[in-house]
Formats: sequence, C-alpha cells, structure tokens
Amino acid sequence: EIPTAAKLEVAENHGRPFHLIKFKPTYPNVEHLQLHELFHLKLIAEARREGHNMLFTVRKKQREAFIRSLEKHVTKLNKMGYQADSLSSYLTALQEGLARQIYNAPIDLFIEELIHADHPDMRPYQFQSLLALMSEAVHATTDPAIVELTPAVILSKSKTYNLLLAKQFHELYGVDLTFSFKPSPAELKLAQKFYDAFKEYRVDTAGG
Repeated sequence: EIPTAAKLEVAENHGRPFHLIKFKPTYPNVEHLQLHELFHLKLIAEARREGHNMLFTVRKKQREAFIRSLEKHVTKLNKMGYQADSLSSYLTALQEGLARQIYNAPIDLFIEELIHADHPDMRPYQFQSLLALMSEAVHATTDPAIVELTPAVILSKSKTYNLLLAKQFHELYGVDLTFSFKPSPAELKLAQKFYDAFKEYRVDTAGG
C-alpha cells in the first residue's frame, strides 16, 4: 500500500538495480500519474548530470522536534480518548504527509506545466486526474471531522501548498477551485507569493 496515488522509488534509495513506479491502478486517469512520476525521474537524471541532485530526508532529530511542537494538540487528542499507539501513528503520518508536500509542491508545478506543454494528447487525462487530486485535497483540508483532529498550523500549511495546484489548474484549464479550500486571507496571500515566485523562476529558466 502506498500513501499517494502514485510514487517513484529511486533505485539506490531502495537497494534495487532499477527504479520503480508504484501506482494505484483503480485511480482515475492513472496514466497521467505514471507520466508525472516519469518526469520526476527525468528531472533527477538531469540534476545528476549537472551535479545538482540532492536527497531530501527527515532525520530523527527533526521528527522529534516536529512532535514536540504539537504537544498541546497531542494533549487535546489524549483527552478525547486517543491512545499512545494510535497517536504515534497519526503524528508520523502527519509529518510524512507534510514532508511530501514540502518536497513535491514546487517540483510538481514545473512537471504539470511540462506535461501540459509537451504532451497535449495527455491533457484530458491531466485535467481529470488533477481534478480528482484536488477533490481529495479539498476534503482533507475542509471536512469538519478531519479539521477537528488536525493541528491548525499543519492544516494551514497543507492548504497553502494545495492552493498552488489550484492556481496552476486555473491557469492551465480556466477552472478556479481556489475557494473550495475555504482559505484564509493569509493563506491566499502566501500561496500567491509562492506562485508568483514560480512564475518568475519559470521565465528565468526559459531565458525570458
């Protein structure tokens, strides 16, 4: 079982002589997700040729600091009846999920733009796949039951990263789902700042 609809496992990170793309075959328009992961591999190969590839990881020290920062929320969940084992699993999932967003959000903007530009035949798959991903993201950041159990600071950061994809989806396909996330003014402002930085870097790398 994988935590996302698709993921790339780089050979040396998993002790294999080959790279592996895992995906959920029942996920809508999974062809787009497979292509997306192949673009991750393409960018890794390009970075290696230029000597810029780096490994993104979270060490024990950072994990412990993350958990300590949520002590008040853990106390709240304890009072609600959640036991230590389930809380430990929950906090690990929170940390790993946020780490994936921090790593993937900026790269994914470039990948989706490349897919849209270089593979026009994939656009129907891309449209429907991104729409499904955002539907999941809206649920994960606005459903009352989830919101009650999620630390506000983590929820806000996750929502801000999801707003980046919503802004790109609007730019590529003219469909604005921004306010489906029920963002605060601060989250909207920060997401716009991030997206403006992406657009500036996009122009710079294109020689514009």
